[in-house]
Amino acid sequence: MIMRAWLLIGSLLLLWTGGAAADAASDFSFGFNWAKTESGELSIEKSPSRTEEVKLDGATLFKSDDEHYSWHVVAAYPTKGMARLVLLESDNGNNYCPAHHRVLEVKAGGATIWTSDFGECAVHEASNMTSEREIIALNNPLYADGEWKIGLKVRDSKSSQARRIWFIYKNGRVLENGKIVASPLNR
Repeated sequence: MIMRAWLLIGSLLLLWTGGAAADAASDFSFGFNWAKTESGELSIEKSPSRTEEVKLDGATLFKSDDEHYSWHVVAAYPTKGMARLVLLESDNGNNYCPAHHRVLEVKAGGATIWTSDFGECAVHEASNMTSEREIIALNNPLYADGEWKIGLKVRDSKSSQARRIWFIYKNGRVLENGKIVASPLNR
């Protein structure tokens, strides 16, 4: 009888805390392969040819180059509610230069802009995380004064050491030290 009571109490606590965690997680505007945006759901899906497609409300925006590339959502702004900006990371399967990035901007009325790749040779911070909350905490860029500041750990081609480089996304372009390193692919 006492054992049943403890099992019941434990089950109720587990349900209660699990429900609270699920509610808190649903407040965020993105996860590993999706983002809630002002123009609908952004999703990353495998195509019949085994490449990955980045879609907005079911319409394909762009595809990975081959089946070895996979896209992931690593940040969004704002982090709660409906995102206007989404940072995507591509895994190309290469250990030395494993990732590159794109920014996807969703504008009013459903218009979208996505940049060319930048941050080549970035280190996968997301693959070492254990939960979506850790990804959010470590990869959430800063947004201020109309600029999205994105800090990525990038390997130096000469020394193979990783260092944090700050990129700025503004008006459809990504800048590094004032120089344009990525422009819109779909304007």
